[in-house]
Order: sequence, then structure tokens, then C-alpha cells
Amino acid sequence: MRIVNGEKINPLSDPITKLIYIEENVDWNETKRCNMYIEENVDWNEMKRCNLCGNIKPKSEFNKCSNSPDGTLHRCKECLYWRYIYRTYKLTKTQYQKMLKYQKNKCFICKKDFNDISNMTKSKIRHICVDHDKDTGIVRSLLCRNCNSTEGWFRLNSDKINFYLENNLSIEKIQYKNLGSSSTKRYKKLTEEIVKKQLNKCAICDQKLYTIYDKRGFYKQNYHLDHSHTSGLVRGVLCFQCNVRLGWFELYKNRIRLNVNRGRTKYHIDF
Repeated sequence: MRIVNGEKINPLSDPITKLIYIEENVDWNETKRCNMYIEENVDWNEMKRCNLCGNIKPKSEFNKCSNSPDGTLHRCKECLYWRYIYRTYKLTKTQYQKMLKYQKNKCFICKKDFNDISNMTKSKIRHICVDHDKDTGIVRSLLCRNCNSTEGWFRLNSDKINFYLENNLSIEKIQYKNLGSSSTKRYKKLTEEIVKKQLNKCAICDQKLYTIYDKRGFYKQNYHLDHSHTSGLVRGVLCFQCNVRLGWFELYKNRIRLNVNRGRTKYHIDF
């Protein structure tokens, strides 16, 4: 239910809009659509009414469209987002807000507040990811972008990740801190030996590892020497993406595994 200037707004006849804004135990005979109201110090040339929610918003809240007379779409960004959420995950706005309230406005895995994350991003809504089971289509929880990408990465490479964590691919048991910086000869030699042992592939995702030298002698590579943060031993060579996601996975591996099992087990909660 949307309230503008003290007046309740009745949803439009569009079926998707009804699914987004409809609420239970509402007598629609007692509701009324709000008329346009006038405010002081408002440039109405920069304002526009959304065809879905009926609210008057600045044109900056609408996506650009070259085919439109005023250069913007007739539906605001918020309405387009909720329509995308429903069409993709079959999740209404009311269900979404219930899930957000159940999780206390925090990511299910890392427990970081979404408001703190939104201060670091441009969008206040789209930094929240709807996590769902790819096989059953059941929505599991709301996650931040880091946890959502790490969970998808773990789901695709779970067997290789478990094997990599249990087996040390390094030729010798060497402490990472004893190697010095990445420019030392010992660091480079050990890295080249492990890369040859891994057949020039990432130990997890099998991405091809490469090193490119430019005219000035500087090199660019897509891999990094990985080590355990508990024992300090060198484990193997990973591409940049796997190295970053493995570090995030080791911080929250129990919660990530729990969330992956939701949707198939009793941990799933129906909203």
C-alpha cells in the first residue's frame, strides 16, 4: 500500500502491479487514488508521474529512453525493479519485506547491515541479492553481492574446493611469510614450479594461467600464490577470482554451506 500526501493509492489494473502492491485485509472500496498535489519550490518540468505506482517523482528516478518524448521511460526505477524481482523469482514486494525483516536487515551469511553496505554503493536497493536454488527455483535468503557470488562459485566447484583445502599442492612445505615480496627470486621460482605442476591451470576453476610481458619488461599475470591463513603454508596457485572468493569462503564456510542446503531441507522458511 502506497501513501502519498496522506492519501491511500489504489493499485492500477496491471496484474503485476497488483501482485507487487496488494496487501491482505484491505477494503479496496475504502481506498482512493491521490490527485496531483502542488508543492512550493518544485520545478515541475523535472518531475514525472509513474504509470505503475502513480507517484510523482523526479526524472532522475526514471531510466533514459531515446524513443520517449521527454527522454525517460514511463515507469520509475523502483517499479521496474520490483517487476523484475517478481518475474525472475516469483517474489512479491510484501514477501521481500518480510524476508528483510526476518533477517533484521542483514545479510544471511556475513551478517553485515545492508544500510552500511548501501553507503558504499550507488544503488540503495540493488546491492541486495535474492538468492535462490537454481534447480528448484525456491528463494532461500537475501545476500550481499560478495556472499552471493561466493556461494555460486562454491556451488559450481564444491568438489574441487574440498580437495584443494585438504591437499597441499605445493612441492615443499614453505611458510608464505618467508618468501618475501612477489618480486623476489624465491617467490617467482616457487610460483613457476607450482604452475607447471598444475599444467598452467587454476587449481579450482581450471582457468588458463598466463603471464604477459610488455616492451618495458613489466609483466601482467592473472594468478596469485595462495596460502593458508591459519598454518601459513603455501597451498597452490589460483586465479585472482578464486583467490578472492576462497578467502571469503573460509571466513563464512559454515553459513555458506547451510544456505546452499536451504530450499531442499527443513532450514527453508516459507514467507
